[in-house]
Amino acid sequence: IRAALLSFAVLPILFFAIFFSQNYASRESAAEPRPSHHVDLQRLYSFLVRGVEDSSLGAPFKAYPIDVDGHYATLVEYPFGSSPRRTDSASAPKGIALYVHGFNDYFFQREMAEKMDSAGYAFFAVDLHGFGRSIREGEPRSDMHFASEFFAEIDYAVEMGWHLVKSNLEHKVYDTVRDSSNEVITRAITAIKRPPNILVAHSQGGLIASLYMEDGRRDKFGAVVMNSPFLEMNFGFPIRKIALPLIASIGLYFPDYSVGSTGNPNYANSLYKGEKGEWEYNTDWKPFKRPPTYLHWVRAIHKAQTKVREGLHIASPILVLHSGCSVKGEEWVEEYTRCDGILDARLIRDASPKLGPKVQTAQIDGALHDVFLSKKEVRDNAYDLTFRFINESLAGSQVH
Repeated sequence: IRAALLSFAVLPILFFAIFFSQNYASRESAAEPRPSHHVDLQRLYSFLVRGVEDSSLGAPFKAYPIDVDGHYATLVEYPFGSSPRRTDSASAPKGIALYVHGFNDYFFQREMAEKMDSAGYAFFAVDLHGFGRSIREGEPRSDMHFASEFFAEIDYAVEMGWHLVKSNLEHKVYDTVRDSSNEVITRAITAIKRPPNILVAHSQGGLIASLYMEDGRRDKFGAVVMNSPFLEMNFGFPIRKIALPLIASIGLYFPDYSVGSTGNPNYANSLYKGEKGEWEYNTDWKPFKRPPTYLHWVRAIHKAQTKVREGLHIASPILVLHSGCSVKGEEWVEEYTRCDGILDARLIRDASPKLGPKVQTAQIDGALHDVFLSKKEVRDNAYDLTFRFINESLAGSQVH
């Protein structure tokens, strides 16, 4: 009898909990961006005419604003043919690559741009809103409420890249046949074909890009390279399977509760030239102490990773690069110079097949979390593998 009475007493509490949960979930669902995939050409051209020399990397890099859906992002262009590493004089790129950075990050990898260009690919990168060049006063850094809030700016970045490549090719046509008839010029312009799109994404950018492609863009790219994608949290089974779902649920009710700055500076120390690494970058845009994170970020990451675990259907060929080891801990140890100091490489490997039917994984021994920022011999191996994969994927692909 006491058990029955207790059950009846608990029922109203459960009723109200379910009611408010549904209410909050409905409000969250209503707030989630649902990009239309439509790129307004007039708006796109208004961004292109505002391109300037990139103040961070300097010439020949150029930066273009992307102001869409109330967010400000930045496209960075490395004009095709600019690389001092080039050994050929190809006039048209084999593909158009777009790089998407990770958490507490931005694009600064000059070497990547030069290598992509010298391999025959036009190269672009996007600083998503709240990151790097796109930081605006009063806007939280490296924040995210929904993965989909970045989809529109990635759509614009992809299309802006193509229009910039097309404009460059048209100018080359005019230079070549300028003395020909209008009919010949028109025929030459019409013959310009759009090269395949290529996506390169790192860490949190890999997670965002995965959902971006799943959202009606499953075959948008001729090749996709994931550099240590953030497909799982770097915790043990009990925390990942019990604690995190609970915290993510609490985030529905208290989305703006701050969990502070997570992690330690050892990974940053392994990268920065002023410490134990070899790279120079803007520490205001990529600080040693990570920006504060909020429960809405935890919830957004958990929801995105849950979708990956349930299985995505990305049709594009995908190469997932990951380190051969991982390291954690507050104290500096030598392993931070040759292992993933952010994520668990084994979890990346195990989760990758869930992205789609054409996934290859590659363990890069000696690699850091950002594989392309590892020691020279390690990252050169990763680049060789990457270009071989892209070339083979595009050879059998008609994706544009």
